[in-house]
Amino acid sequence: MVEYPIVAIIWEDHVTRFSSEIPENADDVIGLPTLTVGILLTETDKTYLVAHDIERHEDRDDATFTVIIKNAVLSIKNFGNLSLDQIRFV
Repeated sequence: MVEYPIVAIIWEDHVTRFSSEIPENADDVIGLPTLTVGILLTETDKTYLVAHDIERHEDRDDATFTVIIKNAVLSIKNFGNLSLDQIRFV
């Protein structure tokens, strides 16, 4: 069994606009921050990999996940750990 943190991360997302007026101040285009809650599978110097669900198969594990760039993170809170069999990465 491996202990995986359960986390809530609030982060600012990128914005793309199509055929829109160009703002003088790009900060005006940024919307409300995004909240991601899930199992923190891995962390690198640049990113967090957060799974929202994990589906186990005989030969692999699949997941719905979000990769969050650390520079975009406003806050992160750990809600404890969850004991799971080792996640199988590709």
